[in-house]
Amino acid sequence: MFKKIIFKQLDFYDVDSFLDDSQRYNLTLIMRFYLVSRALAVFSLLMSYPIMELKVFIIRIILYSVSIITLLFAFTAIKKKRTKTIMSVVVLNMIVGIVILQCVVPIENQVVDIITISIQLIFVIMVFYLLFHSIKTNVIVFCLTTAILLINCYFYNKKALRLFGISSVSLSFIYVILFAFVCLAFFIHIITLEHKKIIRFIKGLTYVDYSISLPNEKRLIEDYAYFSPDTPLAFIGIYIINLSSLNRQYGYKNVQIELLRRIDEIKDELKDYSKLYKLSEPIFVFAFNGGDDALYTLIKKLDKILSRTVRCDDSVISFKMNVIGTKAPSDGKTVEELLANLQIIKYSFVKDDKDSESIFWYNPTLLQVNERTLALEKDIHTAVKNKRIRIAIQPKIAVSDSSKGVAGEVLARWTHETYGEITPFEFIPLVEREGLMDEFTSLIIYHTDNIINDYKKKKGITLNLSINISASSLLSGNLNKILLIDRANRLKEIGGFELELTESVLFDLNDDCKQHINDLKKAGYRIAIDDFGTGFSNFEYLQEFEIDTLKIDKKFVDKLTESEKSNIVADAIIKIAHTLGAQVVAEGVEFKRQAQQLKDLNCDYIQGYYYSKPLPPEEFLDFISEGFKKSI
Repeated sequence: MFKKIIFKQLDFYDVDSFLDDSQRYNLTLIMRFYLVSRALAVFSLLMSYPIMELKVFIIRIILYSVSIITLLFAFTAIKKKRTKTIMSVVVLNMIVGIVILQCVVPIENQVVDIITISIQLIFVIMVFYLLFHSIKTNVIVFCLTTAILLINCYFYNKKALRLFGISSVSLSFIYVILFAFVCLAFFIHIITLEHKKIIRFIKGLTYVDYSISLPNEKRLIEDYAYFSPDTPLAFIGIYIINLSSLNRQYGYKNVQIELLRRIDEIKDELKDYSKLYKLSEPIFVFAFNGGDDALYTLIKKLDKILSRTVRCDDSVISFKMNVIGTKAPSDGKTVEELLANLQIIKYSFVKDDKDSESIFWYNPTLLQVNERTLALEKDIHTAVKNKRIRIAIQPKIAVSDSSKGVAGEVLARWTHETYGEITPFEFIPLVEREGLMDEFTSLIIYHTDNIINDYKKKKGITLNLSINISASSLLSGNLNKILLIDRANRLKEIGGFELELTESVLFDLNDDCKQHINDLKKAGYRIAIDDFGTGFSNFEYLQEFEIDTLKIDKKFVDKLTESEKSNIVADAIIKIAHTLGAQVVAEGVEFKRQAQQLKDLNCDYIQGYYYSKPLPPEEFLDFISEGFKKSI
């Protein structure tokens, strides 16, 4: 019970995790000094051997050896952060020291003994202070050590020791006062050091981004505050465009660990040019004052570092970057102006399909583009919330078997009050960037359900419609909630529709996402592979998933009439898809010869402007009701 109360007061429980690098360094330093003092004591003992009794000499050698061995163990304990082992070593050394002085020390050395005990007790206090920054703990330890010193002084009072005419009692109190002053001086010194450390840390926070251990924008501004405006200098920014999606897919911690490795490699490449700084968003920035050839060579090296793939959860992590730049003095004469230019470029230019090794430079016309982008970013929230995003449907015509009728792909449309019709290529990335994809997908599903439901009530037929699914919705797992839980009643009434997934999404799927797709398939949704033939094509996922539809991309369709090889490849794709029980849709068909060639290859559906542009829902329903009349 007594042991439990004492340990509780001294905060001895679960202290190992609080031993940081600074404490380890200070403890190692103190242990080294104490080990040296023990070594000097052994040397002094050996020198005193001729005038010392053999029994006393042997006992002291044994005790000093135990003390030195335990101190050596303490260094290992410090390295492994075993705090309780360190405390045991300290207490054991204190006991050994007192036993040596009280039991086996000659009477004539009592003055030295009191000083030695004082040094040992100061050593104990120093160690305990470094282990516990609690005032209560250190006050208790100080009181205990002072009591031990008083007891030892009292013990020597019995010897009636006198030094320079001073009585043993007075001498003991002098040593106690000196001991207190030494401890107080130590505490003041340690507190001062801690205060300086805190001040340095707080100052460091203003200049360093500790999430990635890079100097921040404030440090960049100070480092280049006095550069000559007439000196050619470029600030190059690296913007990782897929960082958010990687964080969602693989987890922030896994991505951050891999990003830190790449950042270290980039810093090595930049060591001859500049530091690497981190701005918000994030943009990684460095200064460059060399030639264009050297800059583009450097950019290629950085792209190679970031784009290198690494396996994670049966998929790969690869960072995609856009490179942006601004030059002094043509774009600005202060570092603040140049950094503002980088932010303008970032907001005006975020494209996944841009060559990562090229640099997008600042020009004044971007200010207008930036104003438009900021306005659209603000208004897209209102548009999604107030259901101002409407849909259009592009017909998919069954050409190989007319009994299959007409299907359709649902496409999003947005008309802005100021800028008019905004293309999906512009506002879909805004939806992704603003974190609105789940709400946006729910809105498209809502419109699609209404059209399917209305047509079924009027004609008794369920429309065969498809919608596009984003990678972020699939990776987050929210898509299953929307389609299986929120839409549960509609799923029973009118069934599921077709979900179009791009090849690039399927290429990077983890096991959880694959399970999400299988769950949707079992619930009655059809799965389509969009943009087939764009570069990622492989048939592995055709075996892994039960694919209902394969969509041949327009880029591939355009080549059908250009070469016999493209015709052979298209024929092979259609035959393999049919063998696996999937239908084939060719999109982007604009000419009669393309449509005829696809019909001859037994393609199931054709989609494109040759038959119809995307239509408002009412016109699409009229298109179906009137029947398809255009012949190939």
